[in-house]
Amino acid sequence: MDHGCVRYAFWTAVGLVVFGGCAGDEQGIEPVGGGGGPAASMSLDFTQDERHLRLVARHPQLGQVFELWCYEGGPFRQGTPSKRPDGSVVFTHKSRNMTATTTFTPSGEGRIVMDVVVEGPLEELKKVPYMGPCMQFWHADAFMREGDLAEFVERCFYYTMRGPVTSLQTARGKMKGYAPDAPENDPPCTQWYVPPTRAHPGDIWAFGASGDRPVHGLVGVTSRDGKWLAAIGCKHNRTLGQGWHDCIHYVPDVQAYLDEQAGRTVYRVMIYIMPNNPRRLLEAFLTDFPAADDESTFQVSAGPAHTGPMTGTLRLTPSAPDAPPLTLSLDLLGGGPEKETPGADWDSKYWGTLVRTGPSWRMCAHPTGDSLELCVSLAADRWSPGRARAEAHVSAEGWVPAEAPEGVPAQVLRSAEGTWTAALFWERCPDGNPGQGVPAETEPQGKSISVRGRLILYQGDPGRLAQRWAWAKTDWQHARPFRMPTSDEGKAR
Repeated sequence: MDHGCVRYAFWTAVGLVVFGGCAGDEQGIEPVGGGGGPAASMSLDFTQDERHLRLVARHPQLGQVFELWCYEGGPFRQGTPSKRPDGSVVFTHKSRNMTATTTFTPSGEGRIVMDVVVEGPLEELKKVPYMGPCMQFWHADAFMREGDLAEFVERCFYYTMRGPVTSLQTARGKMKGYAPDAPENDPPCTQWYVPPTRAHPGDIWAFGASGDRPVHGLVGVTSRDGKWLAAIGCKHNRTLGQGWHDCIHYVPDVQAYLDEQAGRTVYRVMIYIMPNNPRRLLEAFLTDFPAADDESTFQVSAGPAHTGPMTGTLRLTPSAPDAPPLTLSLDLLGGGPEKETPGADWDSKYWGTLVRTGPSWRMCAHPTGDSLELCVSLAADRWSPGRARAEAHVSAEGWVPAEAPEGVPAQVLRSAEGTWTAALFWERCPDGNPGQGVPAETEPQGKSISVRGRLILYQGDPGRLAQRWAWAKTDWQHARPFRMPTSDEGKAR
């Protein structure tokens, strides 16, 4: 039986790390049991048949953890394995005039790194969109599904604006390979998650495409007893996902690693096997792949609290010294029969989102590149059709109002010297009032209803906003419906 996802092949190469310690001893993380003791070394081996070359990883406490099919997707299919005396494993794959060398090297206590080097003619290297394995758990007693696929998928998790959330709690699209009312779409399991820096693909292949965006390049799954987790992480990614079987997937953006002058592609991806603690997992990932200074055009922090109800401010400080800071105020007008109770000020979460909550509402703001992604949610029974809306205002000394391009419903400011542009727009807004975001004029289907927005800060003139607005509008259209819960339901622990 072929357990791979051969119809949808686009995955990546990986490296492996094992961490010790007890789960749940970080502030705000619930304990999930032991599973631990000191970090222990993994043992690596491989299996091979006429179609598949797989790395096999075993843990001293868990036994076999996974098999990694290198490579399910991309041009490199048939490979040659070897095992060295020091315990490292090397896979060599050929495709046309290119050679891919994948080296799994134990490094320190409980750590195994997998490095991928692809060499060959530059014109061929430029045509490699992805190299990806399928990380398979069906032979892992601790992780394999128990019953139907939904049981396994419910243990998969991703880091979104609201933190690590279980897969079935994300905004999920129907699988296009099945009828909308087919059992495979109740619930839709196989799913594609696209980072916010890439355009949402909408309906693609037979995968469902989630409206939730992973804000970090990690996809993981917890063990059946909740004590352990396994996860894949990489610096530059195209997508994350779960595909058809007891497996998880990570798709690297291979072209981001191409060194044209050296004539080769070099990248590293990590897999983590550790006691179940999403916070420690993310800390490990950010240590392995620290953010570069040039990845964001601004820093964001909580500003002075307002005294008015349901009002909070954020301060955006551009990375360039010639641009003065901006202040974003954000209010939620529910339109219900009673006034909402003011919540706490903005709180910076460990996964990078700033969050502000009240008894029936939640605001999220997450910086990504030159954008601040915004989402405002209110409990469904608090929305008043035609009256409920999110309201934002951008202001600052040293900035002046500017006119938005025709057809772009945005608040626009330019820095006094004219080199920077700031613009805020909502997915939907009333005519003539781009500062207000309104929900869809339909009855909410869930427990909450949400409004999405985006604040962009970049070097350049406002003319570029027409393209950015078109990009965002199409992006949001493909990612509907979208709702951000007002509670922590579905949060991975």
